Amino acid sequence: MKSLVLAIAISLASVTACNFTITGSGNNNETEIVGSSAEQTRSFELSAFDDLTISIPCDVVYESGAPKVVVVASEKYMEHILVEQNSDGSVIIKSDGSKIRSFKNTRIYVTSDRLSALTVNGAVDMECKHGIRSAGNFDLTLNGAGDLEIKGLDADNIDIRCNGAADIEILDICAASVNVTINGAGDATLSGDVDEAALTINGAGDINARGLNARSIRPSVRGIGSIVTR
Repeated sequence: MKSLVLAIAISLASVTACNFTITGSGNNNETEIVGSSAEQTRSFELSAFDDLTISIPCDVVYESGAPKVVVVASEKYMEHILVEQNSDGSVIIKSDGSKIRSFKNTRIYVTSDRLSALTVNGAVDMECKHGIRSAGNFDLTLNGAGDLEIKGLDADNIDIRCNGAADIEILDICAASVNVTINGAGDATLSGDVDEAALTINGAGDINARGLNARSIRPSVRGIGSIVTR
């Protein structure tokens, strides 16, 4: 799929910071970047999108608004952060492939009118403080040990897959159905109103659905995890 790559140029002038972190664990193949720690801000105006993938260890804030990504980072990290928009409109935020141990104090702010798909890879700390709206179904995939908080999720049907040790809190769900699958040691807290809920744990995860009002809840645990409902 052809991508429109919006890469951050090596030489950037400092810009006044906007509103909108990145910590990561390293290995023997990763290095710490040497360079200026001066903070810079880079904005990306995008066409409308409802599919977002984040594949860089960082703090992310998502809000409803005109399609845009704002990156706030030290100069030494800025050139290694890529924002791509594919021909289908989907947006990917990732590193340029450099084996960097930590994108320390990097912040990324994302706005779009709606989201139908969100994929989070790695140690991402993400907050959707005003919630997420979808025009139809909503698919959420978390791979790794990230933290995700969504304060309000409005969609027709919701499918959530957590692979790893992520922590998820989704409040004020409004949907016909929600399907949550945790593979590993992740934790999920759910509240809101749905007609049907299918909650599955494969491993040592935990699902707290005390605040989830549903006419039908189908729990399934394979392993030593736990599911708590009303």
